[in-house]
Amino acid sequence: LGFHLLAASQFIDSTVVGTIENNLTFGISLKVDRAVYSNSVIKSDAATHLPIGDGSAYLWRDVGEPTLTRFRGFDIKAPYLPALARAAAGRSASSRGRHHDSSALELFTATNTQLSQRDSDPVETQPEEMDSDDIVTVRDALIARLITFQELQPRQLWLPTLKAPFSFHGSGYPELNQPALSIDIGELDDPRNHRRVPYIIRPEGSSAHIRIIGDPSSGRSTTIETIIAATAIAYTPTAASFYVIDCGSKLQEIKDYPNVGAYARRPDTELIDRILGEFIRINEIRNDEFGKRSVSSYQAYASTKEAAPVAGDPYGHIFLVVDDIHSFLSEDPRDGQRLAQLMRIGLSGGPHGIHLIASGGPQSAQYKLDPMFGYKIHQHVGDITQLGCVAAPSDVKNVLKKIPAGQPGRVVETSTMLHGRIRVPQAEPIAPIETTIHGEPEYDLTADYSTNIRHLGAVLSQRYGQEHAPHLVTVPSVLSYQTVWDLYASHRRADDRSLPIGASAEDLTLVSLTGSSHLVVAGDRGSGKTNVIRSLMYSIMQQYTPETARIYLIDPEYGLLDDRDVLDHVGMLAAYAADKPSATAALTEVAAEIRRRQPEDASKLDARIIRDRSWYTGPEIFVLIDPVTSLFGASAWGSDQGPVDVLNEVIALPHDVGLHVFVTTPSNGFTMAKEQRGLFKAITSTNPYTLLLSGTGNDNVFGSATTGNAIKFARRRPGLGQLHNPNADHNPLVQTALLPDWPTADGR
Repeated sequence: LGFHLLAASQFIDSTVVGTIENNLTFGISLKVDRAVYSNSVIKSDAATHLPIGDGSAYLWRDVGEPTLTRFRGFDIKAPYLPALARAAAGRSASSRGRHHDSSALELFTATNTQLSQRDSDPVETQPEEMDSDDIVTVRDALIARLITFQELQPRQLWLPTLKAPFSFHGSGYPELNQPALSIDIGELDDPRNHRRVPYIIRPEGSSAHIRIIGDPSSGRSTTIETIIAATAIAYTPTAASFYVIDCGSKLQEIKDYPNVGAYARRPDTELIDRILGEFIRINEIRNDEFGKRSVSSYQAYASTKEAAPVAGDPYGHIFLVVDDIHSFLSEDPRDGQRLAQLMRIGLSGGPHGIHLIASGGPQSAQYKLDPMFGYKIHQHVGDITQLGCVAAPSDVKNVLKKIPAGQPGRVVETSTMLHGRIRVPQAEPIAPIETTIHGEPEYDLTADYSTNIRHLGAVLSQRYGQEHAPHLVTVPSVLSYQTVWDLYASHRRADDRSLPIGASAEDLTLVSLTGSSHLVVAGDRGSGKTNVIRSLMYSIMQQYTPETARIYLIDPEYGLLDDRDVLDHVGMLAAYAADKPSATAALTEVAAEIRRRQPEDASKLDARIIRDRSWYTGPEIFVLIDPVTSLFGASAWGSDQGPVDVLNEVIALPHDVGLHVFVTTPSNGFTMAKEQRGLFKAITSTNPYTLLLSGTGNDNVFGSATTGNAIKFARRRPGLGQLHNPNADHNPLVQTALLPDWPTADGR
């Protein structure tokens, strides 16, 4: 194997070397007092008879026939006399009858006496006098001679200990934007080759997503900061950018780095939703573009973007960072939807240049997204059994057990089984706080580097000037209806009759009601239910005429009187009702008209007729009820009917005949009411939209936590709600558009 053992001690016997004694080839003993020590090393008690202090020793060699040779060692401080050495070397070479290199060093005693090869008796030759300025020591001569053997340089055995933290000081800047991601985050100790090697991560392919595993205070958060800093050193902010969700507070130190496009803490639920939504949006764009551009890798996609930019995708590699993934998922206000979103991003994002970095303790391996992380950075874990499937092989666990506690940043790289250390992300060197009596440096392992970490971010920002990772902004809390309408109008087709209601809080895209005829809006008082009805009313007025649309306005709480007058003024008001008798009359009229529109013989309908609805004539009928609760029957299970129940049958009819029912209801009791009340059951049978504004209740309104699609009420700001569409895979958070009050008669 190329290993050589050199063992030295004041006293050596069989209790010291044990069975190694059977494999020793050489032994050297100077003067010893006891025969047992001499016998253990040179197989003779001869060393007990040596003089003290003059360097005399015996060399035992077990090569061929064992031999014992007496010699005297160099005095490395003594003068080296080259003329005498050459003369002695010449005599020795002549006596052996062969050529000798006169430039080579020969064995000399402390008095420059050459030892005979034939016996152990010294033959002394007196040195010539020399000028003191020309004298060099034997030590210097030895070193000068050894330097000529450059190919035999010894390895540096005693490298800096991994106990010592280190930074980016002296590491320099690599060439920017290498095609394949290569991020230098620390150093690994390679003891077999007596070297420290760079700890480089390459988050691509099966290793696109990174999991950092360790106990609290093991250095998880600082490792994330180091990855971000190292990436900023090697890649421009637009080539690789980070979007950070911090369930603690440590990562505040890097929020102003030029490659950080968004930083959210645990309470920033709107920004968190925005970050997750943006990653899903970019993943969907890239999935489509990979097909259109016939590319299969992110590098190929990025190359095509240079000549043909992609609308809506200003990014390079993008990293979604979650520090403390266990807290992030266990505190999900939408009960499992965060996990579902991360799964959507992780399962297909890697080839698209979309990466996940998640830190946490070993308990976070319980989440089913853990197998997506192809690369894991292991730090100290007190109870290694908690790792479970994260590090199932016993040989890996045995190595991980040896990661020391109390040394933040210590790691094991499991593909090589090498121990290592993560850099502290600062430019300044880290100095020891003191030196022990043994000469070893001592470091403050709990030092606060936050100021220097922030300073490195400022240095990097100055390096890149105005270039910064694309920023993410959240949807405004007050979203003007006119803004929403203008956006919709600028993109709508001539035959499009969708009804815009607001913007997605996740990716800022326009959200409209399409493909469904009915809507239920549920929420607490003040959540914005009535405003949604008003904005829909205005969108109807913008797209229809009195001949093509009629509106039945049911207003039990008299909150829509001004809107009634506006509808009447433009000629679109079919009926207004505020009490049960008038509501019954208006809704009975609606039911009669819808029954009239049913085909006499449905078997004669074909796909074109159904699509064009050409078997009947008449305007679209919109029924707007705010709120609906007072118009139900007295009992959900009784035989008595409320005014709205006349619609139950016609809502559930199979053919679209232009009926649209929009109702509002309180959040309290809605989960049960939608299963019991006839109107809700009829509407539900048509797969309607349901908008959940701010409300209370722990029950799942739709879906379940088990499948990751649970939807329930939550405390939200006015106008913000979750839109459930049973025909869609995703149910976005929507900031609904705010419609101002109508002007009064005098213009105020």
